[in-house]
Amino acid sequence: MKKQIFIVFHGDVKPFSNPGLSQLGIEQIRNIKEAKVLPEQPLTIICGTGKRHIDTALSLGLAPTSYSALCGGPEVVNFNVRKDTVMLADGTIIPFEQWKTPSTWQFLADAPDQSIIVTGHDFIAGLKIDKTYHAASVLKIYVNNMDGGRQYIDVEILL
Repeated sequence: MKKQIFIVFHGDVKPFSNPGLSQLGIEQIRNIKEAKVLPEQPLTIICGTGKRHIDTALSLGLAPTSYSALCGGPEVVNFNVRKDTVMLADGTIIPFEQWKTPSTWQFLADAPDQSIIVTGHDFIAGLKIDKTYHAASVLKIYVNNMDGGRQYIDVEILL
């Protein structure tokens, strides 16, 4: 069985803990909406629990059907501002290597075909894939379930 899951990364954010989208981020998400690369009637919309994830879903006109911290919480991964650090919800800065992300394989296995997942860098970190993506990217992940319950994925960058 092969299914398609759409991953939408939040846009640019304001510079503080549990940030919402910046004005640039709102524009980036508007560009995704105008590009019409997402399914028109997804069965499931899973949203991270951080403000930036919720802002992204709402800016796309999506009403989340469920929420998961696995898709991103209030903490912020900083690769550019403070090299390789994570800002926790209370503003505490920790080294990236101390931040643990669970595997997202079972999460993808359980998501219905044509799902949209509104997330951030942490979700892809859990997949351990080598793809270049940025704020307001859209990825299409093809989940292939093989005999014996094994899975593999192919990733296509749409935006």
